[in-house]
Amino acid sequence: MSSPSNETCFQSYSIFHGIPYILFPDNPFSPINPITRTRDDRIQLWIHLGLVGICLILSLINIILQFLKPIPYGRHDKEIGIFPRVPARISFAISQFIPGILIFSLTYFLQRNFNRPSNIVMYCLFIIHYINRSIVDGIASRHAKRKVSLWIPVAATLVNTIFHFVNAQFLGEAQYCNGYYFDPRFIIGLMFFITGFILNRVADGQLIALRSDYKDDSYQIPKAATFYLISCPNYLGEAIEWFGWSILTWSLSGLVWFLFSLSTFIPRARQNHKWCNHNLKDYPEKRKALVPFIY
Repeated sequence: MSSPSNETCFQSYSIFHGIPYILFPDNPFSPINPITRTRDDRIQLWIHLGLVGICLILSLINIILQFLKPIPYGRHDKEIGIFPRVPARISFAISQFIPGILIFSLTYFLQRNFNRPSNIVMYCLFIIHYINRSIVDGIASRHAKRKVSLWIPVAATLVNTIFHFVNAQFLGEAQYCNGYYFDPRFIIGLMFFITGFILNRVADGQLIALRSDYKDDSYQIPKAATFYLISCPNYLGEAIEWFGWSILTWSLSGLVWFLFSLSTFIPRARQNHKWCNHNLKDYPEKRKALVPFIY
């Protein structure tokens, strides 16, 4: 069977990764999702779809558990439990660096299309995000003496590994057309990703600067512009970032990562907002938790 034309924007996968192959095995080469017809690809396809399904289930479980009870770190830390406590800054950096940079890079470079220009651009965007999350944030964080229960970074590392593996596997296998830079999905996704990244970086930087103004570890009311309408602009920025990623990569793996991010940010922002209202005097009543004027 002949290979798909180089002008097809997704020769390996699409956001409906594998579905046309399952429904139309005799004619899978469609604009929606043309893929190579080999036994190895079929096996890889089902493994990938199975992992995506697991990721979707994890997202559902995560949002339920986090609405029931906040994960005990940061302002919600109760300093109780049977697990040993480890330095928060180091453990957080490791839980981001191992899956976000090491696992993602190793998986990506083991795939067939890792050296295609569009894929490299998206790989770099992902790595830049996690360099900031694991290294820059780790160095800049002022709460060096704080500790967290060991199970939290361990669980974060394991869960992130699953999500980042399926994203790297997809990205390294996807064969985008040469003109994908001009595709609306690439342009719109990139705009959302960059906008979210900037908002996240600015908001986190303002929080770090606010904390550096005080000698103790007490929480203060953020008064910077990004916090004018919401309590958690850093969460909103990262949510926008991963929404852009799902469009940019046009993949189920990107979509489930965006959904998992929402399953964390939505309840966590609500809990942080509630905590601020209860514990910080004169906290602005007009602020919402995550989305201006809405939530």
